[in-house]
Formats: sequence, C-alpha cells, structure tokens
Amino acid sequence: MATLLESGVTCIIKAKSIERVIAPIAAQVCHLIIISEWGDSDGKFAHLEEEAEEVAKVTKQLALVASRLAEESEDDILRKEMGPARELVVISGNNMLLAAQKLCIQPQYPQHREELIASAQDVLMGTLKLYLRPSHTLSLC
Repeated sequence: MATLLESGVTCIIKAKSIERVIAPIAAQVCHLIIISEWGDSDGKFAHLEEEAEEVAKVTKQLALVASRLAEESEDDILRKEMGPARELVVISGNNMLLAAQKLCIQPQYPQHREELIASAQDVLMGTLKLYLRPSHTLSLC
C-alpha cells in the first residue's frame, strides 16, 4: 500500500515538474500564434521576433540541461535517445525564430504564418519528448 502511495506521489511530482517547464513555453508559443493570426495591420508584429527569440533561447537552455543530465546518467539508452530529442528542440526553436523573421518582413504571405505555427508545434512536441524519456531523468523535483 505504501509503495502504491509513493508511486502516485512521485507521478504527481513529475507531472508538476513537467507542467512548470511546458506551461511557460506553451504560453509563449500560443502568444506567437495569436500575434501571427492578427496580422500586422497595426504593427502587431513588432514584438513577434522578440517573442520568437525568447522561445529559441529557452529551447537552447533546455537542450543544455538535458545534455548535462544525460551525460551524468548511467543509462545508456537515455544518452542515445537524448541526442536526437535535444537536436529536435533546438532546431524547432531556431525554425520558429526564422519563421517569425520571415513573417515580420513579408506579412502578406500566409505560408510564413503556417511555418510559424508548424515550428511552434514542433517546439512543444520536442520539449515533451525531452521530458517524457523512459527513465524520467529530466524531472525537476
């Protein structure tokens, strides 16, 4: 009974840890999508690039932490799986920044908005992949 309770508490703590990381990134990504959907009729894209730069910066920091934790781990599978997951997050963050820059320069092209939204989804998926590794090493508990 105690083991079941401890297991439940551990899962809740891990879920809260993931939520603390994912929620701010998700909020930033949603904000980017909303800005891109409004269009630039009143200069609403003025902060789009800054927002995208912040997401790209956070994804790089996240990848650095994941890299450090993977290196410290004794789990060979985790180390192997973490490399592609880290790369996905960083590339997605950079793609989001590039899409935001394109949208700021050429707001009339809908493909730039679509690219921004697709890269935002990739950032979220990549972030989740980092945190949902089998050994759950990246928990912030």
